[in-house]
Amino acid sequence: MTKRLLLLLVSLGFFSFAFAQEDASASSDVAVEQAEDEDDAEPEEVVVVGSRIARSEYEVAQPVTIIYGEEYDNRGYTNAADALFDVPGIGVTNSLTSGSGGNFGNQSSLSVGQSLANNFGLGSGRTLVLINGRRFVGSTSPYGSGGGGNAVDINNIPSQMIDRVEILNAGGSAIYGSDAIAGVINYVLKDNYEGSAATLVYDDFAGLSSDLSFQWVLGGNFADGKGNMVMTFQYEDIGTVFTGDVDRYYNKETGMCGTGSYRNTYNPDAPYQTRYTAAGSPINSDYGPQGTTEFGCVTLSAIPESGKASVYEYSFAPGYIGLWYYDGAMPDGSYWHFGAPGDLQPYDPGIYYGNGFFSYDGQDGYRGDFNTYRAGFERKNFSLFANYDLSDNARIYFDVFQNNFFSFDYGNDSGYPYSTYAFGAGQDFPPFIGIDNPFLTQNSRDIMAGYGLDGVFVSKSHVDLLEKGDGGYTIENNNSVQFFAVGLEGDFGVGDNNYQYAMGYSIGNTFIYSDAPGVIGARYAAALDVGINPNTGAIDCKMNYDPDYAPSN
Repeated sequence: MTKRLLLLLVSLGFFSFAFAQEDASASSDVAVEQAEDEDDAEPEEVVVVGSRIARSEYEVAQPVTIIYGEEYDNRGYTNAADALFDVPGIGVTNSLTSGSGGNFGNQSSLSVGQSLANNFGLGSGRTLVLINGRRFVGSTSPYGSGGGGNAVDINNIPSQMIDRVEILNAGGSAIYGSDAIAGVINYVLKDNYEGSAATLVYDDFAGLSSDLSFQWVLGGNFADGKGNMVMTFQYEDIGTVFTGDVDRYYNKETGMCGTGSYRNTYNPDAPYQTRYTAAGSPINSDYGPQGTTEFGCVTLSAIPESGKASVYEYSFAPGYIGLWYYDGAMPDGSYWHFGAPGDLQPYDPGIYYGNGFFSYDGQDGYRGDFNTYRAGFERKNFSLFANYDLSDNARIYFDVFQNNFFSFDYGNDSGYPYSTYAFGAGQDFPPFIGIDNPFLTQNSRDIMAGYGLDGVFVSKSHVDLLEKGDGGYTIENNNSVQFFAVGLEGDFGVGDNNYQYAMGYSIGNTFIYSDAPGVIGARYAAALDVGINPNTGAIDCKMNYDPDYAPSN
């Protein structure tokens, strides 16, 4: 089955009138000083984020961190979010390399490909992102998103047009409202750009991926310098990287887990602390020493890909409950799984370290080799900025953003289904495989009969239904953003005072089309209920030949 989710977010609003008063005599003094000594020129007065008053960025009421556009050029950044996430205090709810909760690149379904800022971990809905001091259309969905509120996808901002980024880490709510409690990030774009520039960046991502970015900007004046228009275009193609491709997480050749995969485990010397565990380390739990890990890899032993057979529907990591029927064992304490199609074989669940589902060095193998270390991404951004001076004191502007991207998140953490008692009844419940199932080998029937069973419950993860990795279970998002803004801004004087004003209108929408495979419960249940078709003598679903068949699920 394919789940297709369609979402349309619309932002429509007016910019309020805003007046800022400044002393005209002070402005004239600055002009005189500049004329007398160019070397001691005062910084240009601008409206800094968090205020309506024009002033130098060195004279703000609250500390403001500023990243200048040259930083993007010097470090080869091609995305407006790149430099931002290097600043301490700027958290990430979602990006290509950090999903919800910072879990590598594994992202929530409707957030795949988005870059959402999250100051101080208070949520992306509490970090306001502005462009030229004005609000932009949000890109987060009401559900299925790693972000919240009306968070802005920073991918929409043309990085080549960035003049500076102003970051106010707290206190913005007094000016902008509750969505700025954690801070405000204001992208100030270049004004009155003239000329043309193109950049082509080819990046070898540590030998794991080849990334390509092309940006082009063209701008110039018209009407004897009264007007200016700038157009920008960007194409970017980022490849997918799995954690199994990064040796510090997992070495596919040796099967050893690296430093990036170390887990915190019970510390017998200080029970109130945990410690990192590597290959060759002793494993302890609250029950005492459990053994030594050979590979340093944590495995999902309670729900193996092969399918763990148990007398009852319960299956946890061995030792978590301490009773054989809850741990998913046989009455004699042994463990079995389907090591080959339809064939029960002894199962080594690994070394218990205190978790109900995971253990060290379980026979099921390391599950994190196809975690998404960095999600794939392809985008096309077009922007147009125009302004025209009606007079020396009044200017109209017109902004257009038309952006599209396609992104995908592979990996086994992107949500394929499990059959486990922990998820409750229904499609996720462990199926019962009867001893008369024609797919069972004679060996499996003998083992069941030896324990006096007429069948077993099977707890497993369905990688065989939705394969992990490239071409398997994939969340694919097509994201389109349109935004238009028009406004009037300027200043005027009354007596010895100067006033600034601004008014505008904007409309924007975000369109998200998400595609992800799933399992249809009725068909899944029917596929498990099989027998011998009397008409053909072959194995078949009972629903195909039994007129009295009634689905059990």
